[in-house]
Amino acid sequence: MTSESVYCDIQMTIEEAVEMLEVLRALREAGGYPALEDKFRDMQTQLTDSISYAASDRIGLLQSKPKH
Repeated sequence: MTSESVYCDIQMTIEEAVEMLEVLRALREAGGYPALEDKFRDMQTQLTDSISYAASDRIGLLQSKPKH
């Protein structure tokens, strides 16, 4: 059996990413997909990192905005 890799790159808002984290948490807690546990964990890590990056970028933009 040959194994091919599939890649998925999805853009979403921070709010959607937070909701997706909740979905992933629920899936992991339910334990119904043990073969996907590593993938769920990787997705959570990537989303968390992306949320942190996007949020810090927002904060940086707000802090560097000129005050009138």
